[in-house]
Amino acid sequence: MSSQDEQFQAGAPEPAAPSADDGMTWWYRWLCRIAGVIGGLSCAFAGLWNCVTINPLNIAAGVWMM
Repeated sequence: MSSQDEQFQAGAPEPAAPSADDGMTWWYRWLCRIAGVIGGLSCAFAGLWNCVTINPLNIAAGVWMM
């Protein structure tokens, strides 16, 4: 090994071990997950509704939302 390889290995941070306890309770984790799913579905529905219009700018915005 060259001295440059040793420097890169010495400077590389150790990978963090995944911890089971990240400070969030189980109900808060599920609440955030459900809120994300509901938000995504409502955005997809609003994008589909936007695509029904005749204005091309609204159609583009609806496609982007979906």
